Amino acid sequence: MAKHPQLQAREDWEYITSRDLLIAAHELLGNIDLDPASSDLANTYVNATEYYTPTKDGLNDQQWFGNVYLFPPNGVYFWEKANQRWKKTRSGASPTLVSSYAVWFRTLYKKWMAQEIKQGLYFANCPDMIRYEPKI
Repeated sequence: MAKHPQLQAREDWEYITSRDLLIAAHELLGNIDLDPASSDLANTYVNATEYYTPTKDGLNDQQWFGNVYLFPPNGVYFWEKANQRWKKTRSGASPTLVSSYAVWFRTLYKKWMAQEIKQGLYFANCPDMIRYEPKI
């Protein structure tokens, strides 16, 4: 029996929106004021005026404003009652876990309904998004 090396989890793996979709995003939104789920590398493509990296925690701790571009990270979240915030986890399936796509979309939708942002554009590579969040 052959031994196979264990697959290692990679936190530096990023999905970056293709150039044609980013051109369309800029044409639709005009200037992108905020990308709340980004990185230094991703923003070289998105060119948002301001962006939040995972350490800045755009989901919980930061104000959203202006024209928002959102391509949420993969993963699952749970609601941490003690700190009243969403927290990403590496855990497996559980009925209390929520897809990151749904958590980020709900946040975008809530901020738009509260008129905290001018416009929002949401991209996802999740085919089940309509099932997770029918408002989409």
